[in-house]
Amino acid sequence: MKTIYRNKTGKDSRQYAVGSRQKKNIYCSLLIAYCLLLTVFGCGKQVVIVTDSKYYEGKIKTVLGQLLKSASDTKEKHAVSGANLIEKVAVMDFVNANGKVSALGKYLGSKLSETIIESNSFKVAQRGEVLEVMKKNNIASPSALNNETIKKVGEGLRVDGIFFGEIIDLGTNIDVNVKFIGSKNGEILSAGSIDIERTKSVVNLMEIY
Repeated sequence: MKTIYRNKTGKDSRQYAVGSRQKKNIYCSLLIAYCLLLTVFGCGKQVVIVTDSKYYEGKIKTVLGQLLKSASDTKEKHAVSGANLIEKVAVMDFVNANGKVSALGKYLGSKLSETIIESNSFKVAQRGEVLEVMKKNNIASPSALNNETIKKVGEGLRVDGIFFGEIIDLGTNIDVNVKFIGSKNGEILSAGSIDIERTKSVVNLMEIY
């Protein structure tokens, strides 16, 4: 004859043990789920953006896509009116809000030139030629461009359009605005913008002139 031991509540020890294990399993499952949630949301807040060459390439491709899409209607209008289509362009170094060209501005301008060439959108004047024509016409910075100087640069480089970019530090992120300007009359053919993560390396590049 088996002896069944009961606890104070009247339940036998085996039932009591099984119930305890089930409670422990439930508690463990809840704890694991809670830890997973903390891990997921915690990692989401600690994502590190690496502003390397691939990062910039992606950003420049995005803004070029915006510019070309916006300019397509203008090109069609020119074709209908019999005006010359844009075949060759110049890319200016991007300027900071103070009108100066930083290391980041030179880099972004160079990346835009490379991307335009890779996309086979236009022929691009070399940076050295652009600087030479600017110096010849006493244009100290791309920020000094106006309808008159744009026309001089266009004639000197024999280009149909000019890309001009401006970099603005908003404190939380870096805003980059790019305009595509017709060199014959200074008409803005298209415009686009991108946001760049405000990392320490980006801020340092903006401070180097």
